[in-house]
Amino acid sequence: GERAVKAFHPPYLLTSSELLRQVRNDNIKLFPATSLIPVELPKYEIRVVLEALHNCIAHQDYECVERIVVDETSNQLRFQSGGAFFDGEATEYALTSKVPTKYRNPWLVNAMRSIGMIDSAGFGIREMFEQQRRRFLPLPEYEKSNDRQVVLTIYGQAIDENYSRLLMERADLPIEQVVWLDRVQKHVVIEATQAATLKRAGLIEGRKPNWHVSALVASLTDRRVEYTRTRGLDDLHFKRLVVQHLKKFDSATGDELRKLVLDKLPDVLTDAQRRSKATNLLTALRVRGVDGLTIVADRRGAGARWRLVKESA
Repeated sequence: GERAVKAFHPPYLLTSSELLRQVRNDNIKLFPATSLIPVELPKYEIRVVLEALHNCIAHQDYECVERIVVDETSNQLRFQSGGAFFDGEATEYALTSKVPTKYRNPWLVNAMRSIGMIDSAGFGIREMFEQQRRRFLPLPEYEKSNDRQVVLTIYGQAIDENYSRLLMERADLPIEQVVWLDRVQKHVVIEATQAATLKRAGLIEGRKPNWHVSALVASLTDRRVEYTRTRGLDDLHFKRLVVQHLKKFDSATGDELRKLVLDKLPDVLTDAQRRSKATNLLTALRVRGVDGLTIVADRRGAGARWRLVKESA
């Protein structure tokens, strides 16, 4: 409801910190699906705000003769600077290991980098995305950028509770899937292949183009809690399953034994978790064994065959 304006001038090394102090950075609360205790955190991560502001200073097109404008509202900060992206697109830096190959203002960039104002390796944008993801908040947004201006929006408040809860429960999600989910919660169209991947994983619901983040996180979490509760019993069951297989067929490859376990693991686990679980079970059988039996390989590397041996007294 307020409107206030403040101008800042060089040296930006000092005034960028002064601008940061003007930002209202009160704590907000997010409520996990599986806990009565809220997660409390500042609206904005200081490193994200400074990275955004310093990128504006370092990379804008000064021939446009534009000011850098930082606009604060109740739930977001918007950074606007002159000139389009000089090398690639923002999403390339967020989703891949791309680093700039050239700079619009190389002397300025090198000077700012030498005193620590910007990321020295060129991973600043990706780090902003990761920070917001770790804070369970909407990702930085460049949707309003065009060929004359770069416009970056940093959110300081949740948009969709289901999205925030999903990030709390699924820290293992690939960054590209988090980006797609973020676009869904912002009602931005995603590609058909992206929607298909998210829907297969149970992360979105609805029909094209009206997708929304799934509200089934709580039930998914309940299933995970139940799995964790019975994990010890399951481990023993799977170890004995491997032992029975080797008793029957005398030997088997590691891939064969892992597949034997993978086919029986619950669907609630991700593919990566299932593979890790199967490998850990075989390692436990080799190191500690079960029912007086361990497993050994006839050689190292791919194609090795595993057999049962009795544990030494």
